[in-house]
Formats: sequence, C-alpha cells, structure tokens
Amino acid sequence: MVPREIRADHARYRAALTELLALAHAGTTAPQITTAPLAEAAAVHADLERRTLTGKAVLTAGG
Repeated sequence: MVPREIRADHARYRAALTELLALAHAGTTAPQITTAPLAEAAAVHADLERRTLTGKAVLTAGG
C-alpha cells in the first residue's frame, strides 16, 4: 500500500497490517528473494518489469 491508499482507507490498511503481522508472528510468511550476479542485472530488471519474477531481487558482486 502507498501513503495515498493508507490515507484513503485507513481501516483497510489497519486490517491488512494486522493480518500481515499475525502471519509473520505465526511464522507462516516467507519472503521471496531471488539472487543473481550483477552481470545479469538487465535480465533481472526485465523480469521484474514483466512481473515474471516476484518478490525481491538481490544482485551479487563477484565472488
């Protein structure tokens, strides 16, 4: 949710946040994190734009 949505429907935001915190407390949430080498940044960015990759992307430097 973005600030504009929060202001527009505070009760909905509060309910969603309460549910999210309950799920996190119960340990039933798992972040979706994809890692890829920095050399693949353009491809990862394209996947994020096409929404074929969900969650967060972490680009890793050499190693």
